Amino acid sequence: MTDRTEIATELERDISLGLPLEAKARHVFGAGDIAQIMLD
Repeated sequence: MTDRTEIATELERDISLGLPLEAKARHVFGAGDIAQIMLD
């Protein structure tokens, strides 16, 4: 998923179900003012 609306819809659904949200950063890449974070 890359569309912000899709991501927000998915997160709202998960939160409404009471599912736990936990993420661990696997890699963080930065260049200037842009960052990419890969999560598990």
